[in-house]
Amino acid sequence: MPATKIMLIRHAEKPDGEPGIMPDGSQNPEALTATGWSRARSLVGLFAPADGSFADSRLARPGALFASGSDSLRPKQTLTPLAEALNLVIDASFLKGQEDRLVAAAKNAEGVVLIAWQHEAIPRIATLILPTAFRRDGLGIASMSCGYSTDRTAAPGASSKPRNSYCRATRRSRSRRTTRGPSACGRHPADTGSQSHRSRPRKS
Repeated sequence: MPATKIMLIRHAEKPDGEPGIMPDGSQNPEALTATGWSRARSLVGLFAPADGSFADSRLARPGALFASGSDSLRPKQTLTPLAEALNLVIDASFLKGQEDRLVAAAKNAEGVVLIAWQHEAIPRIATLILPTAFRRDGLGIASMSCGYSTDRTAAPGASSKPRNSYCRATRRSRSRRTTRGPSACGRHPADTGSQSHRSRPRKS
């Protein structure tokens, strides 16, 4: 049975004034920062809540995990606490630039899939999962500044307007971009209302 849901997130925080830290405490510029490790641990409660109550109805407990196997250790490290909690093995056999092969494997996985990747390739991955992701009519998936969530079970053409998204959710439309709902992103404080903004690209 092919994947029923594919969720896609950006890796957690990279060194930016704060050093990258390996599990043994040594510094590594390709590793997550202490803040990034804290976020990685928090993903356990987001994707595998103990009481089974998800913060967002679009989230689900993954049965397959994929992360970039490139030089950056951050995508795999982002999923490590969740993998340990769920007793899953992270598939890091695909490198940055092999997104087509990654998506093919994710689609063939069973059940719910979670992918952690470098931010600059996330739009391409989302489009490979759902070709109509960025249609001009503004429908399709919701773009998030810290990741993307694509539910393959949604009806074709159905809007997936974000509700209480876990990070600053933005919709690509012809007229404006808006921020909605509370955010669990440490870099972006929670918002209780809506505000216009222009998303800024981030380095992986």
